Amino acid sequence: MSPSEQKVLAIFRLYRVSPYQMLCIDRTTQGNLQAPLDRLIKRGFIVKERTKDGYHLTPAGYVAVQSEDGGGD
Repeated sequence: MSPSEQKVLAIFRLYRVSPYQMLCIDRTTQGNLQAPLDRLIKRGFIVKERTKDGYHLTPAGYVAVQSEDGGGD
């Protein structure tokens, strides 16, 4: 997993987000992290919500958040 993807997962870890719980990521942060957000969506770790700037973790994403290194790879 890339450092930028780990940074995204660290945001979910910081707020102790559980699977299917929505987290809104502000546009400034999101703009800097859009590419890793998109990669994590493609990997099935997060899902974009209908709510503007909202994302939620999948069960696989939650496991990655809980692992010390962000899921390995």
